[in-house]
This record gives sequence, structure tokens and C-alpha cells, in this order.
Amino acid sequence: YHSDFRKNQLKSEQVLRYINENAFRKLLVDEVAKHFCMSRSTFTRFFNTYVGVSFSKYLTSLRIQKACALLHSTPQPIINIGQDIGFDTTSAFNRAFLQLTGKTPREYRKGGGQVEKAG
Repeated sequence: YHSDFRKNQLKSEQVLRYINENAFRKLLVDEVAKHFCMSRSTFTRFFNTYVGVSFSKYLTSLRIQKACALLHSTPQPIINIGQDIGFDTTSAFNRAFLQLTGKTPREYRKGGGQVEKAG
């Protein structure tokens, strides 16, 4: 049992590293599952078990953290930030940002990067 746990822990670290390195481009669960030689359902179960959240929630959280940093530290237009961190549309970016931070990207930038609620 212990060796299986350790093996899975190492695999989860590799999975997270891969996701972190590729988070800001179009990244699909099927691609990550295939990269680690797993079916989609096996990967989804593995990810939920060893990371504690769904793949999509984890990826969205990474992207929104990056967006917060960019909104706070650059004058880059909001539409560009959304695209640069992997969102297909500005509306998807705005919706995800609002859901995780309690503010729209514009409100966040105007407020100096203060977040009202955590994810």
C-alpha cells in the first residue's frame, strides 16, 4: 500500500508540474490524461483524489491567480490578459474571475488588487 501511495504521490506531482507549465494555453483534460497514459475517467478520478479539486477548478484557479498579478502589475488591456492566460473568450474570463474573486477584472484593477472573497 505504501509504495502505491508514494508512486501516486510522485505521479500527482508530475501532473501538477505539467499543468502548471502549460496552464496559460488551451489545455484540455483529455490532453493531460493522454500525456500521462490514462483514460479521461481514470485521470479525473486520480486528479480529484490526489489534488482534492477537479482539473477544471485547479486550472481556472491558476489562471485567475496569474490574471490578478497581471491586472495589478501591468497596464495590459483586460481582453489581452484573458487571452494570454488561456481563456477563449472575454466573457468566460470575466465570469471565472468574478466567481473566484467576487469582482470583475476591471473592478479588481480599479480597487488596486484587493479581493473581497476567496474562491
